[in-house]
Amino acid sequence: MKKVIIFSKFMLTLIITFILTFLLSNTQLTYASTDMQPNPTIYIEQDNNKNGVGLHIGLDNIDNELSYFEIKLRYFSTEIEILDIINESNLKEFVVFRGGNNDYKEVFISGLKENEDSTNKLIFVPIKITSSSSKVKFEVNFLNLEDKNSNSIASPESEILYFQNGKISNLDSIIDISDTVSGLQYLAGVKNKKDINLINMASILPDNKLNVKDVIVLMQKLNGLRD
Repeated sequence: MKKVIIFSKFMLTLIITFILTFLLSNTQLTYASTDMQPNPTIYIEQDNNKNGVGLHIGLDNIDNELSYFEIKLRYFSTEIEILDIINESNLKEFVVFRGGNNDYKEVFISGLKENEDSTNKLIFVPIKITSSSSKVKFEVNFLNLEDKNSNSIASPESEILYFQNGKISNLDSIIDISDTVSGLQYLAGVKNKKDINLINMASILPDNKLNVKDVIVLMQKLNGLRD
């Protein structure tokens, strides 16, 4: 009788262990998520000190609830060069990791936001278009987003931008004398920057800055006086 009781206890323990193992193996951990649908904000501008031209990248429609973010940038190193990325929003634990291979590059940026500053401009990415005249692609991906309670926030879709060295005007797709005119008008303050691609203009010369020299060099190229 004693052996039967011991055997029954053993079988009961075995059955319970089996059931628990089965339940745990079919259970997925889930994290709370919010119903916020943030939108990416990407502006082509000069940096705050006007030392270079690039992208201000951030988010809106997030009610200042953002606590943590990860961004991935993708591009070809033979076409685009990224300079030192700037922390625009006094982020804590600001990390930039550059990966990829010799040609295809991926840059991962993460940050912890503990202040009440706007999320519209989280980082500034200085960009130079090194390809001579072909159109090039630049991809911005928002990965992990969390609010102040560590709840996950839905990530917006990837943003794909196209650039072309010397294509100053946004009004057409051909590099011609109208681009030099648009560049001069912008430098003179008579043309709005929404009609100008500042990255394309600043990439004409390797200094990543906006000045009349860019327009002069483009004129020389269009007239066959410069490669």
